[in-house]
Amino acid sequence: MSWRRGRRAKKSVPFNPSHKFVKSAVEDYLKNGGTIKKIEIDEDAYKAFIKMRDAAADDFLKG
Repeated sequence: MSWRRGRRAKKSVPFNPSHKFVKSAVEDYLKNGGTIKKIEIDEDAYKAFIKMRDAAADDFLKG
């Protein structure tokens, strides 16, 4: 077999950008012709998300 005993896959590093990084990325995006539409909150979708008892939602919110 070609795999080695005891060898594990590397864990991915979470992407946690700072406000400065996001601001710079948005400025670059707009400078290169990108557009941003107004985002509106969908109250029903938000309430459904909050009601979820799934661990994935907890992991998402904890970041």
